[in-house]
Amino acid sequence: MPIMEDFELVRRLRCRGTLVTLSKAAVTSAQRWQYLGAIRTTIINQIMVAGFFGGVSVQRLIRLYRGKGTIGNAKNQSREDLR
Repeated sequence: MPIMEDFELVRRLRCRGTLVTLSKAAVTSAQRWQYLGAIRTTIINQIMVAGFFGGVSVQRLIRLYRGKGTIGNAKNQSREDLR
């Protein structure tokens, strides 16, 4: 699954039992949040979830998330490091 794989994994795991939170932190990049800002990134993420549940094609979701659709293009987002 090229996009939303983490979201889908958690959904499937939740069906199998109780999820636990580990005490050790996960390390991830904050570049997308810094570049687009918290509000814009949160809105894009929520649109992605709604599209996923609404049956939007994976190809369309990828275009939207990477800024080649209508929601991620305002700052000319073409930087590869934001994926």
